[in-house]
Amino acid sequence: MALCGGRVVTAGDKGVLRAWDKTSNKCVQQQNTPALKREFVNLVPYKTGVLAVTFDQNILVYNKDLEIEKNLIGYNDEIIDIKPAMEGHLALATNSEQIRIINSETLATTVLSGHTGTVLSIDTNPEHDLLASSSKDNTVIIWKCEDSCYRQVATCTGHTSAVSGVAWSHLPENIFLVSVSSDLTLKLWQPAKGNIQKLHKTKCVYTVKAHEKDINCVTVSPNDKFIITGSLDKTAKVWSADKGNLLGVLRGHKRGIWSARFSPVDQCVLTSSGDALIKLWRLSDYSCIRTYEGHSASVLNCQFTSLGRQIVSCCADGLIKLWDTQTSECVTTLDGHTDKCWALMATEDSIISGAADSLLCFWKDVTAEEEEEEIREEQVQCEQQQELRNLLFDGKLAAAFALSLALNMPYKCLGVAQKILELDDGSSQLRSLIENLQMDQIESLLEYLATWNTNSKHTIIAQNVLFALLSSSQSQSFASNSKLRVHWEALIPYTERHFERLTKLQQQATFLQYTWDRMKLSEV
Repeated sequence: MALCGGRVVTAGDKGVLRAWDKTSNKCVQQQNTPALKREFVNLVPYKTGVLAVTFDQNILVYNKDLEIEKNLIGYNDEIIDIKPAMEGHLALATNSEQIRIINSETLATTVLSGHTGTVLSIDTNPEHDLLASSSKDNTVIIWKCEDSCYRQVATCTGHTSAVSGVAWSHLPENIFLVSVSSDLTLKLWQPAKGNIQKLHKTKCVYTVKAHEKDINCVTVSPNDKFIITGSLDKTAKVWSADKGNLLGVLRGHKRGIWSARFSPVDQCVLTSSGDALIKLWRLSDYSCIRTYEGHSASVLNCQFTSLGRQIVSCCADGLIKLWDTQTSECVTTLDGHTDKCWALMATEDSIISGAADSLLCFWKDVTAEEEEEEIREEQVQCEQQQELRNLLFDGKLAAAFALSLALNMPYKCLGVAQKILELDDGSSQLRSLIENLQMDQIESLLEYLATWNTNSKHTIIAQNVLFALLSSSQSQSFASNSKLRVHWEALIPYTERHFERLTKLQQQATFLQYTWDRMKLSEV
């Protein structure tokens, strides 16, 4: 119950909102019975209307006339398929009977109801503002977008089992639709005489038995001449679109095929399978020309992107990989899902993925930004290195020492420390320089010392800098700083080794001096 504009709004067990007058205690307005029954858990006043929270974690925004203005989805369930819808929107199949049309910027959602079984696949035809959906209810429904709203215009019946895949043709003329089903058949549907105005008279043109086991996917080639299907029988088959004749069989996968795609630029086909492999096939002789290895689980979807130069794929462990088509190398791995990643949609500069964890992830291509950032960093580093050379040339050793620390150049810092120690008052200058260092600079210097100390050639300089560091007024705070502990521990073994070496050298030098003195006495 919510107080809204002098009225009390309540929600009943049938998902119907009612507005009551506070003074007369009478119902003054009642919402029409919605097509989709909703179970409300809370009502909150919002502007002139009301916010309604549903049991399935969605928020519905109603105006003062109890009409839905906005639908915010809080839980998507398992996202099975994603396709681009009308401008700025996405169409989602989410393991339910409804199709969700989501605004990609505001995430406002509208729901399309028409199926009586779980929607398994969707596809869109942007040229004619069409959407097709297939379901476990054995039907394919065609939707048309009018006035920024989809309405059902045709229902295609004929399959005897769940319709697992659906795909539109691409060219504007002679439009058609293909579907595949667990009944092992491929069907092609077309409006009367291919006329887009006669979608309501869509009929099945032909039916062919396509595979020996359940068919998982279907795709139409960019020129509308070929159709490819992938099945649990471990094969993908290429068909002629006009008559449904079998043209070729792609064999090589060891498990069922989950996805099959035509290249947008070349005469080749991409398939992904439960054997964790992605294969690229040549259409001229139906031979495998490349295999992409790297996934550790079933590859559930794959697509071409970047005009065919790259491939994006997703698998049952939730990982998404981007591949270079020519080198077969994995360019990057995207980790954003915790469960099976079923759905992929690749655009020019982004990737959208959906998975069984109910997450819809938007990935942006930041390659250009990273390259620009690398160029800027290289330019800044080049300028700083030139500044360091100028400081050394001018004899400003203290400034050069601090800058070499900032640039993370340990051996340049070693050379500067050596030049300081070569001065007449080098030790005192080094101590005064270290006194002015900040704690992060001291941490970097200790890391450098641990590196220098491993080489006997640099031991003298390292021990001089270490002595100056321990003689500084800041040495009292070193013991309580846990970040410095690892560097002190790295210094101790080599310092002890150098001490033992110098002690033996001193003993040998003393013995040699004694022997020489005795030889001179014997001569006398």
